[in-house]
Amino acid sequence: MRCEDVREYLLDMIYGEAQGVPGGSEAEAHLELCPACRQELQELQSARKMLHVWQDERPLRPHRLSAVWRMTRFAAAAAAVVLVFLALLNTEVSWTKEGFAFRTHLFSPGAPGKDYFTKEELQAVLRRALDDTEARMMETNRLMILQGLDTVEAERFRDLTLIEHRVLRGLGKNQY
Repeated sequence: MRCEDVREYLLDMIYGEAQGVPGGSEAEAHLELCPACRQELQELQSARKMLHVWQDERPLRPHRLSAVWRMTRFAAAAAAVVLVFLALLNTEVSWTKEGFAFRTHLFSPGAPGKDYFTKEELQAVLRRALDDTEARMMETNRLMILQGLDTVEAERFRDLTLIEHRVLRGLGKNQY
């Protein structure tokens, strides 16, 4: 057996499983004759013993701190959820002179100011909105009419050019 083949069986030999594996007895016989493979087996066995004796170092901070830290993070997240819930309970959505407003309060707000429209103010807002809408519609209609006129003018020019070419062809045939 070659040294490369024996290296496949070295781990089985370290753990005492080489007898049950096919070719394991041949690998053991090779070890008795080859000092390089025997040296490699001894190095692997010593590494295994060292790993077996090795112990992990104690962590720099105790595990209690990590548990306290986890509990603190959980408490902070729970407090944030409670505050959001309280804020949503005191939510105020309104339409004021300035526009749309969305406010949340942890506690009930004080006396509300004048944030509503009177009938005249509402009519003025609606009148401005309707006037703006009407002006936009008129501008859109004007642009559509101009585009239609441009299209009709282009078609008329094309038709006149076509007629002119036919007339000139017709005149050319009559002269001969």
